[in-house]
Amino acid sequence: MPISGESLTGAPRRLRRAVERVEKEFRGAVTSKGARAYARAMGLALDTDPALAVALFASYDARVPGDLYAAAFEPEDRQALRELARREDRDTLSTVFELATRLRIDDLRAEALDRLAGVLGREGDADRLVAHLQRWQDLGLLEAATLGRALRGHLTRVSLDRDAALWSAYLAQVPEGLLPESFEVHRFLGHGAEAVRLADTNARRAKALECCLASKRPADIEAGRELALSLGDEAAARTLSVHLADLLFAAGRYADALPAFQDAGRADRASACLERLGRTAEALAACPADRPDDLARLAGACRRELDERVDEHEFLAAARQVQELIGQLDRAAEVTEAVADRREELAGLRTAILAAGRRHFRAAVRADGDDSAVLTEWSRFEEHAGEDGEAARLAEETGDLYRAYRLYRRARRFGEADRVLRDEDTPESRAARAEAREAGGDLVGAARLHREDGRPDAATALFMRAGDFAAAAACLSEWLGEDAIEDPRLAECLRRTGDLEELARRCLWAVGRAGPGGRIAAELREVRDAGVLSPGLHAEVSAALDALDLRGRRPFEERAAGWVDRARADIDRRFARIWGLDLGTTTSAAAIYDTELGRPVLCPWKGHGQFPSTLSLDEDGNELVGLAGEEIFAGRLLGHIGSAKRKMGGKAVFRIRDRTYRPEEVAARLIHHARGMVEDLLAEHVRERVADLARAELGEVRDAWLDWLRDNHDLRLARPRAILTIPAYFRNNQKHATRHACEIAGVEPVRLIHEPTAACMMAARERRLDGTVAVVDLGAGTLDVSLLEVADGVHEVRRTMGDNAYGGNDFDGVISRDLAERLKGQGVTVPASGLARRRLEVAAEYLKIALSGQEQAHYSLMHFVDGRDVTVELSREELTRLLERPLETLRDLCATFAAESKGAPDHLVLVGGPMLSPPVRALVEQVFGRQRTVIQDPRSAVACGAALQAAVLDGKLGDLLLLDVTPLPMGIKARGDDDHPEFSEVIAANTTIPTRAAQTYTTTRDNQTEVEVEIFNGSLSAEAKVGEFRLVGIPPTPKGTPEIEVTFAIDESCVLEVTARDTNTGNSNSIRISDTTLLSPRELDAMTRRRERQIEAEQVRRALSELADEAELADPDALWREFQSRLAAYRPQSAPLNEATQRVMLEIFNDSNDAGTELMLAGGPLRDLAAAARDHLRRPAADGDLDEARHLERRLREGLDRLAEHVARVTRWNAVLKKVAGTETDPLHRFRNLHDTGAYARALAALEELPHPPEDPEDVERRLRCLAEVGDAGGYRAALLAAAGRLGCAVLDGDGTDAFLARAGRAFVRVTVTRAGGTVTGSGFLLGDRLVVTNRHWLDDPAAEHGLAEPARVRVGTEAGPSAVRRIGLPDSPHLDVAVLHLDEPVAPSPLRLGHGELVRIGDRVWAPGPAGDGPPALLDGVVDGFESFPEQGLRLFRTGLRIGPAGSGGPLLNALGEVVGVLTVGRESGPATFALTVDGLRPLLDTDEPAR
Repeated sequence: MPISGESLTGAPRRLRRAVERVEKEFRGAVTSKGARAYARAMGLALDTDPALAVALFASYDARVPGDLYAAAFEPEDRQALRELARREDRDTLSTVFELATRLRIDDLRAEALDRLAGVLGREGDADRLVAHLQRWQDLGLLEAATLGRALRGHLTRVSLDRDAALWSAYLAQVPEGLLPESFEVHRFLGHGAEAVRLADTNARRAKALECCLASKRPADIEAGRELALSLGDEAAARTLSVHLADLLFAAGRYADALPAFQDAGRADRASACLERLGRTAEALAACPADRPDDLARLAGACRRELDERVDEHEFLAAARQVQELIGQLDRAAEVTEAVADRREELAGLRTAILAAGRRHFRAAVRADGDDSAVLTEWSRFEEHAGEDGEAARLAEETGDLYRAYRLYRRARRFGEADRVLRDEDTPESRAARAEAREAGGDLVGAARLHREDGRPDAATALFMRAGDFAAAAACLSEWLGEDAIEDPRLAECLRRTGDLEELARRCLWAVGRAGPGGRIAAELREVRDAGVLSPGLHAEVSAALDALDLRGRRPFEERAAGWVDRARADIDRRFARIWGLDLGTTTSAAAIYDTELGRPVLCPWKGHGQFPSTLSLDEDGNELVGLAGEEIFAGRLLGHIGSAKRKMGGKAVFRIRDRTYRPEEVAARLIHHARGMVEDLLAEHVRERVADLARAELGEVRDAWLDWLRDNHDLRLARPRAILTIPAYFRNNQKHATRHACEIAGVEPVRLIHEPTAACMMAARERRLDGTVAVVDLGAGTLDVSLLEVADGVHEVRRTMGDNAYGGNDFDGVISRDLAERLKGQGVTVPASGLARRRLEVAAEYLKIALSGQEQAHYSLMHFVDGRDVTVELSREELTRLLERPLETLRDLCATFAAESKGAPDHLVLVGGPMLSPPVRALVEQVFGRQRTVIQDPRSAVACGAALQAAVLDGKLGDLLLLDVTPLPMGIKARGDDDHPEFSEVIAANTTIPTRAAQTYTTTRDNQTEVEVEIFNGSLSAEAKVGEFRLVGIPPTPKGTPEIEVTFAIDESCVLEVTARDTNTGNSNSIRISDTTLLSPRELDAMTRRRERQIEAEQVRRALSELADEAELADPDALWREFQSRLAAYRPQSAPLNEATQRVMLEIFNDSNDAGTELMLAGGPLRDLAAAARDHLRRPAADGDLDEARHLERRLREGLDRLAEHVARVTRWNAVLKKVAGTETDPLHRFRNLHDTGAYARALAALEELPHPPEDPEDVERRLRCLAEVGDAGGYRAALLAAAGRLGCAVLDGDGTDAFLARAGRAFVRVTVTRAGGTVTGSGFLLGDRLVVTNRHWLDDPAAEHGLAEPARVRVGTEAGPSAVRRIGLPDSPHLDVAVLHLDEPVAPSPLRLGHGELVRIGDRVWAPGPAGDGPPALLDGVVDGFESFPEQGLRLFRTGLRIGPAGSGGPLLNALGEVVGVLTVGRESGPATFALTVDGLRPLLDTDEPAR
């Protein structure tokens, strides 16, 4: 077809003539002349009008005969084509390609094709590009490089996703070998592994991860999992692990699926893999507890292996396995029928294995002369079978005492554990015995061992826990001598024992020697005000206190309020009212400007200028801010959140057990914590200022006075306003999220400034910098680079660049992976996730920081994988090598920034913790070609810079001006000329803020009445979206007619406001802004209120725990019993009482009748309240618990306040009665008075004044009780043995068991009760000639009126025959299983006597009557293995190793002297331990007119 005239319009004349000649020559058959005319015309057209060349080719090329074609293009024509092939023009290149194809110039064709591919790609026309690519592929000309060039160019304009269907169809048929090494291509095709390999930025890594998550190829999923772990995205890693494992499982690759399920925490699926691999025992161990029937089934599947082991006489392995199987069943969350049946079956098997094994080992012992090896194996068999007590006994027989000790402890036979080491006289054995006693509940026994072995501090603490305050006071006095009063515990002990005069004397000594301490003076005042001191001592104390007051304490307290007001005002003026916070990824820092020093000061945390940006949750539901390193692995912690800053502004949610936290909530905790640090710093300055003011007037101020000041005056200054720093490349969503975090924390964000800008302000002020300053701020999670112009205090930001997903944490991951590989070479395999991996990451961070200041560093990991201790080491040279790849991102960004900055800066400032590392510093200095400007602390420069700007805004500093920029362009999504969406810029990047700009837009459809505008930061990616709004009410008009003006305004804090206005109508009031990535007002309010509730809940729980402790320690019953005993023992004295004592005695006689009732009424509810509080505190914290906790706290506080009034009064009475009892001049009478008033130590001291001990039986009993009460077991034994004849009692220690039974055997009786359903017979024992002690449960009769058998239905079998019961005595508490039977007629007196439970120690040998049978009675012996205490039920029990059957219940438990120290109580089935109620609960039931003798 001829070329039209229109095509030649405007063409050069020479070209027109050449085309006309071609048309003329081609009217007939084409000759060589015509072919040559075509070649000339084509050359001219390509040079001047490529579109015309395309038309020429289409019209004439096919008509040129092949034999004339090559000759038509002469050498100079071909050279011209080569030059034209270098042009970047589609028409030129496509024509040159076609001509080269016909001319068979392969290299020219390849060059034109390659360049054309790039041009077509950059045009962004997918249809045209795919058409060319398909043609080249069909011709066999397409190569991977060509396809890559085309796609790279195309991707600079549009994404493959825009024409997804077209590209999917084309790329699906492209051979694998032709696909280019392009991230976007492989991502588009869903090739996850290749996308991961090619991802070179954090944004691409995120997309690669999404690709892997959507893939079904195992290689993709595995690559994605490794990527997720390297990014710290454990949730994605778990998801991918499960996905991969599911695919492998479905393919029957169970061994490969297993580790993936294990890494993902899918125990159920891991168990299924193990089962299919035939590893049944492991499958059972992995099976979750919430699958009880699977547990039962798998336990049954292990039965065959168990039977084989028994058949092979592998008893140790069989015992271990059956015990493990039972233990696995005990894990079941629900005891289903299958679990119960299987457990019963295994319990029977265990019994059979024990019987067979014991029979085997007995035979082996008989057959082997040297049986220690057999006994050792037998012991291990018993241990594996769960029979720790028997295993311990056998270990003891072999002489392996420490193994026996360990096994006895595990069996809770603490007495045997104590006994087995008694002959081992080493500090270690004594410490082990003390541990056993403490574990068994024998706090006093443990304390005594500690005291004997030179551990007085531990002994004192245990004595106090046991309530033996006299022993605790004695221990402190032995340890510290006169200085003991400096330990607050001594005052508490003396107050608890009522020895207030001794407390007063010690305080007076301390005042006289060292001067007045605040606590000592307070103790003296309290003792004086109690009114219990003797007149002389009272006068001495009063004089001392008056002297103290005269020295300044009283004037200090009187003037304190005025000084505090003045100090608060001074410090408020001195420090800025706005503070600065560097809210970092891994560490944060708070600073405030100090006008006196003329610089910002950091607020310390645990002695450091920064605090870890972490939030942890402990077992009690308390939130803990600032834990790091090994602290985060504490056993009480349930979970830990770090690096939340990286997730700010997104939809991420952190979870710790049942609690969830948005990143804004985590940041709010950090901000609230920082505010507390600021206010703590100011409070300390207020305290110091008060001290200065007081010294100026009084001359001396003691620390105790300042402590009193802190407790009684408010020293804090509120600082609710702050400037926060943010990365320069934070998007608007992240900035809004930061503001929301402040709002939740109750802190007003006065302004947000960029981190490098803040650092520059601090560096410029510190080093007096002028000119251009490049600031490279490399934090743990972000990288920012800024260029500022500094002159005359003006800081103007010129440009900024950054990466919000790159930081020092990326280095830690590389280091930890390298360390893991090194450990693997040592045989230590570190899991990819979990506790061990986190500990290794902590080690990596430590080594990185340590190598900032030394050439070599090491870190020890104790009890690491499989319990091994390992040490990891790293040198600075190795660190430099490891960081080569991670530092490429830093190098590239700095190089790009430096190149675009046009010239080296005058100064280079490096900020952030990673900048302390020499390889990092060296790289940045190399890129910028400038040595760094050294600043004091790169880690705190940002916070201090923020504090400087805060001081400017507060008016404390006036010589600084900050002109910041917006780092990213701001704009909206709009339709381009081709109707495709594009980013329309409104505000350019690096525009100085504050700023305001507007652009005008229009409609894209006819009669459009509303427009929707989406706002973006820098690009149209999802993460760059800021928000969206809709303008409605536009009048219907043709498209393109309305003018919509969109205005962007950014303030100093980079906060964006967007408005839209229809310029034709003025309508601008229908804008609605919404952003799904930010918090709604309702969410924000909910989070704020939740944070406030959490703070209050933590405070209430702490207070509740303290109040419960106080309530549990209160013992009004014991206090009142002491008072009654002292009052009953009171005897009028021959010497007159002083006036103060007379007043107290009058008060006692007038008020004591009501005082007991009032004391019991005040103390009664406290025990139940304390138990309720403990139950509440044991429960996991929940939202609805706060009201209950408040209620419990209020009631406990009120109850303790009420009780305190009554306790103080009765304590004062006891002290006076004790003092009066000690005024008797006759030693024996004084001994009796002091005994009767409970002053046992002083009573024994009075006896020392006698020439020989008293012989009267009542005085002997008094002496024995005093010895028991002060814990003198040796003195008690000697005294009883010496006086046994006078007391008429049988003594086991001196008589031996046979002689003891001959005398005391008649005291062991049988109690028979006739019930509606028959008779029952239990045990009992005689005290005196009319009292029989037995168990209450023998008397239970459901058919009786009160559930208790009538006395007439009870018979006691004595030596003289059956005896009738006149009445039954029962304790008030239904939990005490004891009863006292009063006989109708007296019988032969019993030689048994009641002992003292307080003298019983764990490990003591005890006896009990054995089964009567047909022969004479016998005594069984054992040891006391533990103490059990249930205060809320009034129960105290001894746990013994005696084996007593149910029929023996009610019999006596005897100590080594043959005294009754407990009443045996055995259930329907006897167990491995026998319990006995202590005699404490028995004494109140014994009538004084029928004494126990």
